[in-house]
Amino acid sequence: MTAPMIVKLTGEDGCTCGGMQWGPGVTHRPRGVGRQLCGNGAVHFHVVPPGTPDEVAALVPILLNPIHARFAHPRAWEVRVESVDVADGLKAATYGECTTVRELPVAIISAEVATRWAILTTREWWRGPRVPVWESWADGWLSGADRSRTTAWAAVYATTSDAACVDASDAARAAYATTGAPDAPASNAPWAAYATSWAAWATRTATGATFDPQVFAFRLHELAVQAWRDEMALQEGTPHDSNDGTTAGDADGTADDATGQPADAPTDAD
Repeated sequence: MTAPMIVKLTGEDGCTCGGMQWGPGVTHRPRGVGRQLCGNGAVHFHVVPPGTPDEVAALVPILLNPIHARFAHPRAWEVRVESVDVADGLKAATYGECTTVRELPVAIISAEVATRWAILTTREWWRGPRVPVWESWADGWLSGADRSRTTAWAAVYATTSDAACVDASDAARAAYATTGAPDAPASNAPWAAYATSWAAWATRTATGATFDPQVFAFRLHELAVQAWRDEMALQEGTPHDSNDGTTAGDADGTADDATGQPADAPTDAD
């Protein structure tokens, strides 16, 4: 099997939360001894499908940045690792060496792209009861026919009382934020990505015992590419076939009144 492409995020200065300095040709090993995924006993990264074009390689890492390291101005790097030792579908890590190969472009991800990704991931792994109000809203939002705050909030209201629909509710909340809701944070794009990240996490946990981290990670990437390309096509007024088989932020980190979900606090992880 072809090895996955490995992508690592750092801050604008090339450092991670744990203080490791990265750059072209730099190699590090974990500085700790623990075997937890979120700790200093592992070097962290994301896996994407092999052969992924550079322009979309960092889509999922950037989308998930608000619940991981929360870099204000992230940079993306292709890295080479000794082994992929642990993964949860949203991130992965090695207990061995990690070497930075080259810097990758970081795509500009709008709030609309993040929201579209939230809807697609929610539908992909939905395990709760179907909610007609949410489905109707999602169809209208994806097509661009109705992106009003009124319908978005109706979708939130229809799903917020059911724990099984938390990912659907988060997707609708992200859309509500993109419309300039007065009670949403000033910067809507990171907030939408924040809610989207929780939607992805909720769908991950719903897959149960059959969960395969790499399969999940690859599918997240495919859906992110679909969301990015479909939204660009919609904005440009040109149709795009989202079934072509292509596999090509900063948030405040505290519990948000609009989501009711606490973000993972950054650790000293590398």
